[in-house]
Amino acid sequence: MVTDEQILSGLETLLNQADFSVTTSGDIRQQLEH
Repeated sequence: MVTDEQILSGLETLLNQADFSVTTSGDIRQQLEH
């Protein structure tokens, strides 16, 4: 059985990764424009 805590921490990890890739692609875009 998966506990709520495990699900929540898994979601948190996914959100952090999504956040990271969004900021990373934003940084790359800025560098390309310069």
